Amino acid sequence: MENSLRRPEGLALFVVTVLAPALSPALAQEKTDEQPRAPIPVFEMAKKGDFETFVVNVVTTKEPEFGRKLVLVFRIADAGEDSVTLKTLGSLSSPDDLPSVTFDRAKEPLISKLLADVKLDNVTGLERTDEKKTAGGREFACTRLSFVTTRVIPHERASGNSVMTDRWSLWFSAEVKGAGIVAMEHLGSRTDNGVTQREKRMTCEIAGFGNGEKADWGKLPEALGLSKEGSQETFKLPFNPLEKAREGAWEAIVETSITTGGIESCNRSVTSARVAQVTSESVTFEWETRTSKGKGVARKSYALSETPTLEDYAGLNPGEVKDLVIEDAQIVVGDRTFDGKKLSYNVRRTYPSSPGRVMRMQCRLFLSPTIPGFGNARMELSGVATDERMSYEMKIVREVVGYGHGDRVEWGKRAADIDLSGK
Repeated sequence: MENSLRRPEGLALFVVTVLAPALSPALAQEKTDEQPRAPIPVFEMAKKGDFETFVVNVVTTKEPEFGRKLVLVFRIADAGEDSVTLKTLGSLSSPDDLPSVTFDRAKEPLISKLLADVKLDNVTGLERTDEKKTAGGREFACTRLSFVTTRVIPHERASGNSVMTDRWSLWFSAEVKGAGIVAMEHLGSRTDNGVTQREKRMTCEIAGFGNGEKADWGKLPEALGLSKEGSQETFKLPFNPLEKAREGAWEAIVETSITTGGIESCNRSVTSARVAQVTSESVTFEWETRTSKGKGVARKSYALSETPTLEDYAGLNPGEVKDLVIEDAQIVVGDRTFDGKKLSYNVRRTYPSSPGRVMRMQCRLFLSPTIPGFGNARMELSGVATDERMSYEMKIVREVVGYGHGDRVEWGKRAADIDLSGK
């Protein structure tokens, strides 16, 4: 849609973050200056309150690997005589940041506007075909729109460039309310200096449509687990890692972060998370972090009367965590196996001071009550950050390497004994 990790949103919420696509000789088709449009005037008969709900599946086949099922809704927020306003809600959306875009009722909308200002550079192979499409167990009479886009992103801190290539297919039907989309497939890969780094696939299939609180066919958004607009919910941790905190308990955590694409970097740091103070009402932690450039210290207090939220524990804002799944798990770190809980979730963050900046992450957090201090066994994050100039991918791993109490090491190493050179 035309305007939001504040402006690529809607389907692009999943497309831009998920499919950062690679140039192939097979794609050497004739370039066209024509920007793809929907093959039909999808808003011609639109009424206020019309909606359609989608299930989106995303899979990457190269590092960092992940698979996610997401929910997306297009809803007609307003409908005038000559124009309609479309609003997007997704399971990675921030409720305060939902885009609304106005379209000419009589015209076929630009795909780039329909998909939240997703960039469609160097379009080739543009085709329109009438065909049947089955989605959600129902057959629709559709017009299929297919095309290929490529984008070259020079590396700012290294030689060469990244090439993103996307193959798009969208099926439109006049039978469907909302945005008229029945299904979408987006296949992509990214090459760095000719070497394929990422391969991804997204499929988007309609799950229901209707008006207001009634589905004409399929399911309502709430039936698919999508929270109501305006939700700023938070999630409690599955257990309280602080309830047995002792002053002087500590754990040492090593973080490795890698970014590729518009920014190339690989950094390591080590943090000592220490219980600095325990009172009858609160526990205060002190984090001392060391990098190759120096040290930094931070402190924070938590109430002992209640279990911390995931947002407070992980430094997130209310409403940023989506699609949370909690499971019993074992995590192997070095020569130890820890019993605990695995929390899998998505994060989407925007930056008010930088309107075009967006970060979307897929996260896994392993907590164990065996580990003193903060209870963190391992955290894995992978995702994409975008702004108005570029996008880059990141992978971050934080893993416990030791814990103890005071001067005593109960397992592993102290933070002070970690060599950040990796030797």
